[in-house]
Amino acid sequence: MQTISRIRLISGLVLFAFVATHLLNHALGIISLPAMEMGREVFLFLWRSTIGTIVVIGATAAHMLLAVVAVYRRRIWEGISIGEVVQIVTGFALPPPAGPASAGQPGPA
Repeated sequence: MQTISRIRLISGLVLFAFVATHLLNHALGIISLPAMEMGREVFLFLWRSTIGTIVVIGATAAHMLLAVVAVYRRRIWEGISIGEVVQIVTGFALPPPAGPASAGQPGPA
C-alpha cells in the first residue's frame, strides 16, 4: 500500500472513530442521563487526553492536506465520478467541526 493511501486510510479511520464514539455518547442519552454521563467520561478519557488530542488533530490536518493534494493533482475535471467528488468534498467538510471539538473548544453553533 502506498504511503499516501495508508495515511488517508488511517486518518479517516481515526476521524470515523472520533465521530462514532461521539454519536454513541449521544445515543446513550436515550437510555438515561447517568449512562450518557458515564459514556462522556469514557469519551473524554479517550479523546481529551494529550495523546488523543494530538492523534485527532493530526488526523484532521492530514485529512485536509490530502484533500488539497487530491485537488492539486487533479488535472482534468471532466468525467470525474460522483465518488471522487464525494471524497474530495468530505475531505474538506468533515474535519473542521472535529478539530475544535477534539481540542476541547466549542465548535460552530
